[in-house]
Amino acid sequence: MVEADRIMRKTGKVSKAADSLVKALEAKGLHPIIMKGPAVAAYYQDPNLRESGDLDIFLRPGEFEAAVDTLSIKDYHKDPDGNILYSWEGVPIDQHPRYFDLHSKKSLELETDSPEARLLMLSLHIRKHCMGAGVGLRQICDMAMAYRALLKQSDNQRLLDLYKESGSSKWNLLLASFIKEYLGDIPLPYPDDLSLPDSVPLYKIVFSGGSFGHYDPSRKDALKKGGPSRKLDTLTRIVHRIPFSLSYASKEFIPYLSALLRGNI
Repeated sequence: MVEADRIMRKTGKVSKAADSLVKALEAKGLHPIIMKGPAVAAYYQDPNLRESGDLDIFLRPGEFEAAVDTLSIKDYHKDPDGNILYSWEGVPIDQHPRYFDLHSKKSLELETDSPEARLLMLSLHIRKHCMGAGVGLRQICDMAMAYRALLKQSDNQRLLDLYKESGSSKWNLLLASFIKEYLGDIPLPYPDDLSLPDSVPLYKIVFSGGSFGHYDPSRKDALKKGGPSRKLDTLTRIVHRIPFSLSYASKEFIPYLSALLRGNI
């Protein structure tokens, strides 16, 4: 009960900050989109019990750089992936310059508020973290709940075409396999008789360190030291994940790695 109360209080704080931040940006003529957090919590039976982390928002080109100046944010910095990080009403904000975690493509032809776009965004976000520090069950539960809520509204063939267009078809089959094996009876955008691949490659990533690798003792130590130790640990994890990345993100890996190197330099 204490843990549930803690989660609900934090979720309420993040939701309140999200509403306030969106209103502040819209009042300045900007068009922010909440990517995860409260937007994903809405897919759960009880949104208040979905554990919240930071708040991810997207601002399109031309508005991305202007947002922090518009809000008079003084204490902010860019991470190596190009995101702008700051705090709003005590909640960490992760401001994204791209809606889809794709470095190999400039854009995809679809509206960001469509069910297909939201499913693709969540899927690609999970894959990006699999290529780097790690991913946990929460992110995959988000995808499962999104499938349950959005597939009834989406065009399945369009969704599968988008998976193909984004170079993530093989990855999404692996993700679907993990969801089916470990998260129960979740609707999937595939025929019932389709043979899904073994989920072991994703299982190993999820249970070797969890979300961002935080449950791996070596990662904990690197994060505690910070600075070069943190960056070296992240690079080591990316190198260890090269076989996964080449298998499930072959066209994305080199542009992704190049962007990270440029960001660090």
